[in-house]
Amino acid sequence: MNVLKTMRNMGSLKILLWIIVISFVGAMFTVWGTGGSSDNSGRNWLGEEYAVRVDSRSLPPAVFRLEYRFYAERIRQMLGDNFREDFLRGASKTVAEGMVRQLILADMAKDYGLSVSDEELAAAIQRMYNFRDPKTEYPAMISRMGVTAEEFQTLLRYELLSQKLSDLLANADYLSDAELAKRYAEQNEGVKAMVAVVSNASFLSKVAPPTESEVQARYDRDKTKLQVPEKKTFEYILLSPAAIRNGLKVDDAQVKAYYETHKSDFSTPADQRRASHILIKVDEKAPAKEIEAARKKAQEIYAKAKAGANFAALAKEYSQDSSAAQGGDLGWFGRNQMVKPFADAVFDQCKAVGDIVGPVQSQFGFHIIKLTGIGGETKPFDEVKSQVRQALLYKDPAFTDKVATLYGEAEKAVTEAKDDAAMKAAAAKYGFTIVPVTNPVGKDDAIPGFGMDPAVQAVLAKASKGKWSQVAKVRDGVARFKVTSILPAHQATLAEVKGKIAAELRDEKASSLARAAAQILASSAKDAATLESDAKKDGYPVQQSGLLKASDPIPGAGKAPEVNKALLAAKVGAVVGPVQGTNSWIVAVVTEHAAVDPKKFGQEKASFLMTQQQQAAEQMMDDYVQRRRGALEKDKKIAINQALLDSMEPSASRQAS
Repeated sequence: MNVLKTMRNMGSLKILLWIIVISFVGAMFTVWGTGGSSDNSGRNWLGEEYAVRVDSRSLPPAVFRLEYRFYAERIRQMLGDNFREDFLRGASKTVAEGMVRQLILADMAKDYGLSVSDEELAAAIQRMYNFRDPKTEYPAMISRMGVTAEEFQTLLRYELLSQKLSDLLANADYLSDAELAKRYAEQNEGVKAMVAVVSNASFLSKVAPPTESEVQARYDRDKTKLQVPEKKTFEYILLSPAAIRNGLKVDDAQVKAYYETHKSDFSTPADQRRASHILIKVDEKAPAKEIEAARKKAQEIYAKAKAGANFAALAKEYSQDSSAAQGGDLGWFGRNQMVKPFADAVFDQCKAVGDIVGPVQSQFGFHIIKLTGIGGETKPFDEVKSQVRQALLYKDPAFTDKVATLYGEAEKAVTEAKDDAAMKAAAAKYGFTIVPVTNPVGKDDAIPGFGMDPAVQAVLAKASKGKWSQVAKVRDGVARFKVTSILPAHQATLAEVKGKIAAELRDEKASSLARAAAQILASSAKDAATLESDAKKDGYPVQQSGLLKASDPIPGAGKAPEVNKALLAAKVGAVVGPVQGTNSWIVAVVTEHAAVDPKKFGQEKASFLMTQQQQAAEQMMDDYVQRRRGALEKDKKIAINQALLDSMEPSASRQAS
């Protein structure tokens, strides 16, 4: 993988420098020590055993595994305690794709006459890490890494070759001072503006459904371009540790026993309280008569509650809060989770469970409050029974081990199933379901149960009718598919695209209405204040933006480069728009223009030039890889060892434990 590019993207400089150091160790062992001969052509001495192969170049599995370990360590370091093995799903593919890129770039480097000598390898490591005794330290370190010196040398040569190529291309990229200043201004100049957004969606209700003749006319105009891709119906199985876990039978005695030995896990913190309330709403800025009327009503309800009336029933009858349906229950909370008057009443005035206080005034109105729980005590078993069962299944070694074992068995059975009989037998034994999907699905459609998962889409695309597909690795486990019918690709009939065309016509009409409304808004806007006033009066979202640069999203409208461009070109006080955004029209008044500081540009000119050169070099390399890869794939000269990639994926059975 392109470590230097990854370093720029991930910002993990210390980790990557150490990785590069360790990699150089292998190369120097080869160059200075007893590591064997080098082969500058990049040929693989391991014959047909490869991780990735591009034309005549290849990298061996050991190098791939080492690069994967480096990648995984970067992820672990970045995420710290939040890291989970599951985050590495798909990492093997990322690493493999990076290696393919390295091998393709080797061709580009060759075109420029670039190579990496043994002396350069030695000089590089000496600059970065001063080993006292390379001949004794290298072998020990390489042995611990589990690779040969030759494998280190190959990996390192490609990395250094890519960097050499990047440096050459960067230095070759000429930028005049004028062009550099222009780019700097584009990336650092900004404006502030009052921005109003007139969305198309707000006019959909005013658009009548298109007529049959309108739909027909649009279909006739576009029918040669309206193509329906191949679609499939299928059956699938999804096997996951969760499915195995949920299918386990757990009797009440086991749940109760776990509760008794883990009671502390099912208690609330001592600084929490539980309460129910009845709210009579009134704005704190309302006229005095309204506030007094609300207080009087709350007082009457309080009296009923104190007299012994059912508090939950009173809440359902009188409370104007969303908790009324639950009898006013607010659950458990800490003091800081509630507004101060409410919290003070619960934590300071209520002394025992069952205490009722009120009316308590807050910014929301008047509350009658009943204390229903004091933290620090274990919750009754019946209250937390389902929670205890989940804890038992997820934490008790007897159950986690059982889930892992059963999942391993089930995964093997599913993977090896050759026909319907074997799959149905596995389903019956391990409790998963064969799910039919009867609504045809195309390659660009979301797959029921899986969404837009690329791994699933790739497997389904290759699946044959009547046969169970290869296994797809998914986040929750593994899946297999059996295609039941195939609808060939064809020119769409009117019936197939009628709904889509009708929606497009409605959207176009709504956009036209939104544009007209935005035009009226723009024509009446004299300044930022009038734009804000008029937009609010008409019900359009409007707000003062922060500093907006060329690529920043527009508040309330998202990415809209044309809007940014128009704003940056306008003078302070100018009305901009309407400019079309994504599903909306934007009107704005520029309130401030932050021009580029020439002095700051002078200070940053050298580093900015370097960044621009590096980006230009990276773009040239990416363009080359894209072009070259297309040709190689057409000739089937790129191969990735999929079995190796699959073996590096996080084990679903390990996730269960």
